Amino acid sequence: MILGDETIKKLDAFALSMREAARGGAGGMRRSRSLGSSVEFSDFRSYSEGDDLRRVDWNAYARFDKLFLKLFLDEQETTLRILLDASGSMRHGEPDKWALALKLAAALAYLSLSRYDRVVVAPLSAGRAVVSRTFSGRQAFPEVEAFLEAVAPAGETALDASAAQVPAGRGRGICILLSDLLTESDWRRGVKSLLFRRQEVALLHILSPEELSPELTGAVRLTDAEGAPPLEIHLTPDALRRYQETLSAFLHAAESFCAGLSIPYVRLSSEADFEREALRALMAAGMVAGRG
Repeated sequence: MILGDETIKKLDAFALSMREAARGGAGGMRRSRSLGSSVEFSDFRSYSEGDDLRRVDWNAYARFDKLFLKLFLDEQETTLRILLDASGSMRHGEPDKWALALKLAAALAYLSLSRYDRVVVAPLSAGRAVVSRTFSGRQAFPEVEAFLEAVAPAGETALDASAAQVPAGRGRGICILLSDLLTESDWRRGVKSLLFRRQEVALLHILSPEELSPELTGAVRLTDAEGAPPLEIHLTPDALRRYQETLSAFLHAAESFCAGLSIPYVRLSSEADFEREALRALMAAGMVAGRG
């Protein structure tokens, strides 16, 4: 279990936010500005595992011996796609970045499922995306957790190529990328490919305390978590200063890129407390809001 019962209870007070009205299908609990009143009947669709049984048309079932859901005009579902960097570098740090990434991914999935949206999880590694089935309904959350727990970060990843492989489906949706952005590829191209496919994108940038503020000194041997040859260097105060300058430029470039495209950007240390820091950061970025 990634999220404890107490954390889940606290999450019930929140909902995933999105700037645009949902246009991706019907049956959820997001208001669509273009489609009218929620009490106005629109159409039927076939029942899918995990859908809300309260929406089943039992008269249609009695007639056709098949489950159909009633759809209403302004209750539109969207699909949340969680793009999870599953490269070896996500296992680096103390605490490692992967642990926080899993908690964030699970929380975002729960918030969506509890509002009848659909969720797809896509671990990204080795330049490809391994896409889960589409989860629906709060009762599907344990299966989402099981899927996340089965992912084993390893090797390197090309975020540009792997993000471009994530199916976007029809209509608008939400794609949230969780990554340390430590990749040789241009991750920005992957993000732009999602925007081009009419996805609303957000970026959760996770780094370890050692990456944000290294305390190493003297002769050290650096081992690349993604398979590059080891590097032996002598860390002097001047080398650490230049590292911090490079890091600042890297972080500023990521934040500026996102700001230029109106993409919510949240930077977190892997040691951040999930409830006191990470959740508040998501709220400050407009990604999560209290339920009305």
